[in-house]
Order: sequence, then C-alpha cells, then structure tokens
Amino acid sequence: MPAIFITGADTGLGRALVAQFARKNYRVFAGTFHATTNYHDIAGDVTPIALDVRSLDQVKAAAAATAALVPALDILLNNAGIHLDDQDQVLDDVDLEDGSIQAQFETNTLGPLRCVQQFLPLLRASDTRRIINISSEAGSLGQSWRVGALGYCMSKAALNMQTTILVNHLGREGFRIVNIHPGWLVSKIGGPHADIGPEVAAAGVIDWALRDWPTDQFTYIDYQGKPQLL
Repeated sequence: MPAIFITGADTGLGRALVAQFARKNYRVFAGTFHATTNYHDIAGDVTPIALDVRSLDQVKAAAAATAALVPALDILLNNAGIHLDDQDQVLDDVDLEDGSIQAQFETNTLGPLRCVQQFLPLLRASDTRRIINISSEAGSLGQSWRVGALGYCMSKAALNMQTTILVNHLGREGFRIVNIHPGWLVSKIGGPHADIGPEVAAAGVIDWALRDWPTDQFTYIDYQGKPQLL
C-alpha cells in the first residue's frame, strides 16, 4: 500500500485530499492541526498525526511517528496554509509589526521546507519520491495584479522559489516536485463565493500527482494542469 503524508488535513482541500487518496487505497497520514479533528467519516486507512508546521519540533515528531508505522513515504503533500491579509489593505495601512506577515511566512513558506527536510529520509526510502506543494496564483510574479495581501502573496512567491531550488537539488535523486495552484476554492481562505469546491480541486491535484513528469523540470500548474507563470 503506497503511503502519503498530507499537511493541513483538518478541513477544506486537505480533508478532501485525505478522503480521495484513501479511496485510491493509499495509507494516508493526515497532519492535523486541531486536536478535536477526526476522520471517522472517511473510509480507508487514515492515521491522524498532530502537526503544526510552524514548529520544527512538531514536524520532527510527525516524521518520527510516520517512520514508526511505515518504512517509506511515497508522497509528501504540503497543503497547510494561512491567509491573514486584508485583500484590499494597501501598504500605507499595513502594520509591519503585528506579526501577520511573519506568521504567513512561517506557515506558507517555512512550513513546507521544514516538512521536506524532516520527511526526506522516508521519501528517499521510496522509489516514488514525490513532493506536492499547494501554492497559489497569488505567488506568481508574471501575473501579479493585487494591490494588497502582501504577506500571502510574498509567502507563496517564496514557496515557488523554494520549489525551484529543491528541483535543482533533489531532481538529481529522482524526486518529482510540483507546485499546484488549486483554484479559487470555497474555503476559509477563498470564502463562500469562490469558483469551485475542494472536492473538484482535490481530484485535479491527485490526477497530476500520480503522473510522471521530468525530474529536472520545475512545474507550476493549476488543478486542471494548466501552466502558471512563475
């Protein structure tokens, strides 16, 4: 049974990914932020593991707990993310000392990096070796249109750069690494009037995650497989 670890698995896209990978007979390790979250309604092999990606100690503990249960991890899916910005708040009104921008970098940028680092031995033990990062069109320099949301946009742009470096480094070991923009989702981040539900986005993410693409190629797409501008 192939194994996958999904961060930010409590709700929305993360929970939809857990359910759909479980239906595909994956052993799913669900990185769970809230202690009250359970997956009793999801059929399949799902193991919740406490995880706050802002904490290196928690990431280390999650990797150790996973390693105690499986000899290898086939896919690491970095989904955990936060959006704390007011979309229309321009620089004049941004409080650079309230910690919100820093918190978004800790979760959206450094969180995936911590996870890749700590899960690397388990990923190297697999022949599959895939890292899927949930990014956003908000991190694209080539199609930047916003006047606000500085913390979210910058943290996702930094995640995109992080992925290019990991492709250069880990691609030589046969890793396939991709950034996926999941679309404008009905979620805590996307709000109730967004374009698509998390189940649709999850299906698109999984469709790409199970394909083969060149190990030395930086790939940045949306959930439908359409290329995104870096």
